[in-house]
Amino acid sequence: MYQQRQLQRQAQQQLLDNEVAFNEQLIAEREQDIVEIERGIVEVNEIFRDLGTIVTEQTPLFDNIESNVHIVDTHIENAVGELDQADHYHRQSRKNALYLMLIVIFVGTVLIIANSG
Repeated sequence: MYQQRQLQRQAQQQLLDNEVAFNEQLIAEREQDIVEIERGIVEVNEIFRDLGTIVTEQTPLFDNIESNVHIVDTHIENAVGELDQADHYHRQSRKNALYLMLIVIFVGTVLIIANSG
């Protein structure tokens, strides 16, 4: 009976030792996973810092582009106005050319009639 108890204690001790070893291994693996997660977080932090720097450096370029777009928009509006005015002048010059041609034909007809009679 004493021997049986001692065997039971040894078996229990062996089970506890195995459980402790398993738990220690589990803790070591989790520690390693935590270290890898920490490295990942540090890398993500560096990426965000770099991105912030890039955005800060690019802001004047974006402002310049925006300013140029507004300038181009203004120039296009002015160009449309000038094209409308040129179209008006072109139509007006056609009318004036037609009137001039009619006057020349009328004067020519009057001169021909006056010279023949």
